[in-house]
Amino acid sequence: GQAAAAATALSKLAATNPDSPVFQSTYARALGESGQSARALEVYRGAAQRWPTDALLLHDLAVAARNAATKMSGPAASALIEEAVRADRAALVLSPNSAVAHNGLGLLAVDLNRPQDALKEFERAATIDPNNASYSTNLGNARRALGDARGAEQAYRRALEVDPGAGD
Repeated sequence: GQAAAAATALSKLAATNPDSPVFQSTYARALGESGQSARALEVYRGAAQRWPTDALLLHDLAVAARNAATKMSGPAASALIEEAVRADRAALVLSPNSAVAHNGLGLLAVDLNRPQDALKEFERAATIDPNNASYSTNLGNARRALGDARGAEQAYRRALEVDPGAGD
């Protein structure tokens, strides 16, 4: 609830510990949560350049780029979405069974109006991590968008089995 205060405190830790990917990524996350998406993206980009073999960091970069894209339109937003796609694909090269990166690519495919690609990515995410209600919900949404009501219902039921209180 105090993301701005956390970002301020973490900025000092990140500045005094530039060799710590944990401090850099935590600082970037706090920036994003405090509404400073452009600055968060800068920090994630720097961290990803410094630690290019950290799959989770690359996925976090993808999330930051996608979030920054929501505040823009036109070519600038498209460029950020493409950056996000590249970052999640790079994460999957490093960690092919990253459910979070597959889910991220699914969300990006939705943004790009590619429902079949979204479906494939959400299926992978839900298969890799069947205990994540969000992945099953996203899978249900993709199936519903493609006219597969029965498949959507199955995915939604799975999400509720995993988390009976899931609001989505």
